[in-house]
Amino acid sequence: YDWDCANGLECQQRNEGDAAPPGCLGTGFLDWDYCYVNNEVSYGDWLVLQVNNVDNHWLSGGRGRDDWNGIYNEKVVTRDASKSSYECGYAVFTYAWIIRSSLGDGGLHFVDEQEGSCVKYGDIVYLQNSEADNRWISGGRENNPAYNEMVYTRNALGSSYERTSAASTYQWTVRSSAGDGTRSFVDEQEGTCVKYEDTVYLQVNNVNNRWLTGGRDAGNEGVYTRDALGSSYER
Repeated sequence: YDWDCANGLECQQRNEGDAAPPGCLGTGFLDWDYCYVNNEVSYGDWLVLQVNNVDNHWLSGGRGRDDWNGIYNEKVVTRDASKSSYECGYAVFTYAWIIRSSLGDGGLHFVDEQEGSCVKYGDIVYLQNSEADNRWISGGRENNPAYNEMVYTRNALGSSYERTSAASTYQWTVRSSAGDGTRSFVDEQEGTCVKYEDTVYLQVNNVNNRWLTGGRDAGNEGVYTRDALGSSYER
């Protein structure tokens, strides 16, 4: 059982002939049970997502406050979580994302229907920001209908528009590569569990050819959904 293993390890109970534990080579010895490191990303896990073009920049949401327009916690950036006492203290939960198979009820403590099951390449997931209830990352939004570039953290359950017309802007396909740009593309690793430290692509589900991209603009803080295949610069 798991409690027989050291901290951070899980138990694989085996019968003779069963496969070796995940990540191990060989066939395993007789019917021995094994303790192993489970480094698979599971639904319900709290994640930090680091952009790959610059050091020390992680995805951060639920930022900003615009009292004049009544807009709160919508801004998404890539920032250095360790650069100041504010970022690594007061703002620390803006960097944490709960990976979900559905929107749930909007509460941070909602137990996902697939809690504990591994996230697989090709899955469509929701990323809920842990700064506040009812905030998920939403991409492919219209700064201009031709671009679908804007990214926010918004309440997917907050209005009939968000629940219906904008529903797919909250859905992200987990990919091991950019693929061909279509949402129907079958990933080369379709069905394989995603592991911590994997480099992944997140494709928004409301339009073709839009992936989450960060570390852009001044200070490497800009976050958008852009076409990774659309130009030689992007490629």
